[in-house]
Amino acid sequence: ALTIKTNDTVLGVYRHPENANTDTHNQDKSVNAAYKGIIYVNVDCNEQCQCSVQSVVPTCPIRAEIKFPSIEDAEYGYHNDFITVKKDGEDDNCSPYSTSTTWCTHEGDAQIYNLESDQYDDILESEVVVIPEAAGEKFEFKIEHYFSSKELYYSRDHIMPGEFTLWINGQDKGTYSHEVSQLNDTHIADNTINPDYDSQIFLDVECDDLCVCTVAKRDKVTCEIKARVQFSKKKFLPYYGHHSDSVSVEKLGEDVKCEWGEKTRETNWGCLHNGKVAQVSNWKEGDGEFSRVGESAKIRDGINGNFRFSLQHNFNNEEQRAEYPDDNKMFGNMTISINDKEMGIFRHPKNKLRDTHLEDGTINPDYKGEMYVDVKCDSECNCDIKNHEPKCEIIAELSFNDFEEPNYGYHADYVTVSKDGKAERCGWDNPMTSWGCIHKGDAYILDYADDKYADYNEKAIINIPDATNGRFNFDVMHYYTYYDKEFDGDHKNPGKLSITINGEEKGIFSHPKNEDQETHNSDGTINENYEGTVSVTVDCTDKCECVIA
Repeated sequence: ALTIKTNDTVLGVYRHPENANTDTHNQDKSVNAAYKGIIYVNVDCNEQCQCSVQSVVPTCPIRAEIKFPSIEDAEYGYHNDFITVKKDGEDDNCSPYSTSTTWCTHEGDAQIYNLESDQYDDILESEVVVIPEAAGEKFEFKIEHYFSSKELYYSRDHIMPGEFTLWINGQDKGTYSHEVSQLNDTHIADNTINPDYDSQIFLDVECDDLCVCTVAKRDKVTCEIKARVQFSKKKFLPYYGHHSDSVSVEKLGEDVKCEWGEKTRETNWGCLHNGKVAQVSNWKEGDGEFSRVGESAKIRDGINGNFRFSLQHNFNNEEQRAEYPDDNKMFGNMTISINDKEMGIFRHPKNKLRDTHLEDGTINPDYKGEMYVDVKCDSECNCDIKNHEPKCEIIAELSFNDFEEPNYGYHADYVTVSKDGKAERCGWDNPMTSWGCIHKGDAYILDYADDKYADYNEKAIINIPDATNGRFNFDVMHYYTYYDKEFDGDHKNPGKLSITINGEEKGIFSHPKNEDQETHNSDGTINENYEGTVSVTVDCTDKCECVIA
């Protein structure tokens, strides 16, 4: 019994429910998940130490366990599987690396080591996760194989996965394990991990307030990302007139954008736009019918992807009607969701005092009609989302002039940029940073004298949406390859870095042409005298007054 006291005053004595007909363990000595052995006691005290006590018996406990067969029934060798649980709305996972959270406990290490020799002791252990209260909650259980060098010494231990059993409120909800095959080992011939080994499964568990739960199995991580742009319904619109905003999506490393077009189809990287443009027409009585159109884009698989969602205003003649002076104040809402969970609502800045067009009918360059939302996801669909308003936008483009006859060949440079006070550097190997920089493309030129071969002239672009109060350090460096040694004179054609701020070009920079220095020495080693680097610093104030040095 649990006795609760304050200053030697007994507030109550509490016990978990009686289990007259339910034993603590099963006949095989495993824990009986139907045994109700938990009670919570909540104590709430005021400043005078006057306390109230409330006891709570969990109504929807979950127990999950991985077990292996007995040593007598097992193959020789080693196998280790483990459990990771995510709870919707919680940052902390429950796993071997985080064994105690406010909502879950994890115990044990599910493994079997059945040694052919009796000289050593065999190992057989189980692993358990307990969630005391699951009512009204949603969980993801991941059962994953742990790859170990111990698996290299036996030929059949990859076919003895652990069995994962799930109990909810004492009821057995099934036993699961990852798929195995004699032909598909955990490791390949060079002893590295076999990428084709089926090493994980997922269970999605969702319980309502009455502990009625659904369990759905899937074999891989899902990471569906959706963007939906929509305007408010008529009764919620404070202004009359017309307004249109739309969304486009780009995946870093891919050339094709996901956006509206005459022939909308899924991109080669798995994004589908619905082919519509978000707009609203809220006319005064007698001027026309009310209409509202939504727009969406869906990425099938965002795993390990870097994406930029660009929400931007569509300027058009409808919003220039003099009898509708306030439609510049309208905006569409872009909702980003991941696996149907809403992650945020974004819109372009308010423009109460900025019209979309000037008096002469031209587009107002001061109208703020853009917003970027960057989504960066890892292999488990844990995604960081950052929004950036472009208001002192730097675009740095690294490109090459075409070779002039009689020179042909290959040249490659690359550009990176850092921001003072930030650890992340933006470049080809880190194309999206938390401070808003993205890098796209690969700058090189390859020009053959023989026209039967394809020529290439590619560029790299760095975009920084907001440079206010920032100091940025751009470095352009030559990328040395064996192609450099195949041609004469191509070392004289360096890449040119053009820096533009808010649409105005501020300068073009490149490393020296090196008229008398090849990239490589005659023995094929890199020539240390070749000058293949140029650095540019951009320093901007809060008013986007920038100095370039």
